[in-house]
Amino acid sequence: YFLQGNPYRYRLHAALMNDQNYIALPVLGNIGINAAGNVGLANFVYDAPNGRDLVTFMHPSVDADDFLGDIDSDNQIRANIDLVVLSGGFFAFGGYNTIDVGVHSRTSMNLPYDMFRFMKTMGAGEYSFSDLNINTRNYLDFALGHSRKITEELTVGARLKFLFGVAYADVMFDRMDISMNGQQWRINAMGSANIALGGHYTYSDEKSINGKTAVDGYDDVTPGLNGFGMGIDLGATYDLSDVLTEGLTVSAALNDLGFMNWKKVAKAGISPENPYMFNGFDNISIHDDV
Repeated sequence: YFLQGNPYRYRLHAALMNDQNYIALPVLGNIGINAAGNVGLANFVYDAPNGRDLVTFMHPSVDADDFLGDIDSDNQIRANIDLVVLSGGFFAFGGYNTIDVGVHSRTSMNLPYDMFRFMKTMGAGEYSFSDLNINTRNYLDFALGHSRKITEELTVGARLKFLFGVAYADVMFDRMDISMNGQQWRINAMGSANIALGGHYTYSDEKSINGKTAVDGYDDVTPGLNGFGMGIDLGATYDLSDVLTEGLTVSAALNDLGFMNWKKVAKAGISPENPYMFNGFDNISIHDDV
């Protein structure tokens, strides 16, 4: 982002000014995708027996020992997506100004080894998940930025961001034990879930856990604004060409200082004192119009 020709460098450092005005094409102006983890696509996608197609690790042709041999005890995956919907920059008010409208997604998960063993070798036996968690935050932002020279050497900048929450979920299982007992799955779990998706939990009329009504599901998921927040980016650069070496500039930046307040967060928990017995799916019908 130190390159003069990068029009979006102010997004990483609020004090870096562009040399000219610009307007980005809607949606196509800038797309950023970042993924990291200790597993990758190669762990889950294999060559098909015909040598031409690809199959997932669940395909019968993929040996369970080969697949599970490459899976760690804790498999961490993080993915960030940033999409600039509208963006522009221009000189005015004694400095350089920017306007941005963007969409952002932040997702991280920890998937234990036994979860994949359960998926691949599902059958009689016992499976134990620990530290299974998934966290996702999805929001829009509207940002206004301004940078200017204070002296010939010193440049400062700031970006004020208004954040609009779309969806949030934080699901954590400290423990989940699954065992096959005859024709039933016995599930003992301890965990919690916080969700803001514009919907609400539905509760059982028959089941309870430790005297509290059991959760049956989550209904009425509707798109909308489910949170609000604000943030600020700060930056400064100082040109040391006259003091030390020609072309030497030092800089400092602080990004994403702020908060996000999610509204109507639905919360639920489960404890292992009351195991859940899963007998399979009932009343499933398949209709074919052909």
